[in-house]
Amino acid sequence: MVNVKWPNWVLGGGLVGVFALLMAVETLHNQDGMSLTQFVFEALEFCLVIVIAAGIIQLVQWLKKKDAEHEILMRDLRSARARGQELENEVRVYLDGSRLAMHLQFGSWGATKAEEEVGLLILRGLSHKQIAIERGTSEATVRQQAQCLYEKSGLPGKAALLSFFLEGLFSAEAAQRRHV
Repeated sequence: MVNVKWPNWVLGGGLVGVFALLMAVETLHNQDGMSLTQFVFEALEFCLVIVIAAGIIQLVQWLKKKDAEHEILMRDLRSARARGQELENEVRVYLDGSRLAMHLQFGSWGATKAEEEVGLLILRGLSHKQIAIERGTSEATVRQQAQCLYEKSGLPGKAALLSFFLEGLFSAEAAQRRHV
């Protein structure tokens, strides 16, 4: 089906022509003649029919346009959702890889499970007091486990531990950009 968009003046002229033709047919059909009042009422009736028809045509065209816009938006939404899922999966792979690398690093230092947990909570930015509350231990125990982790890793404290892992992340990111 060909979608032709006519200028409004062409549509209006066509409607006036149809109106004139209908009025001529009505006048010829009515052999008794028409009074001026009858003619005016017939003309108004035809005008209303034509205006309603034109309105319906405009409404149908508008609805088709909105339906096409809706389809485009739905296609874009499906595409964005699919891309979002792809990105989420990529992030999950990177996070899983980071978690494994961190676990292996703690293991290479000879950290106990408790020291590794404390180290991970330190990396999340928690204070010794917050870690003690989360793990259900005393703050002194957390301090002792953190100190053992620092000694085993050869790092002087929290900032160095954080820097150690962040440097690894940024180094991997920089290496990846060079290969892209």
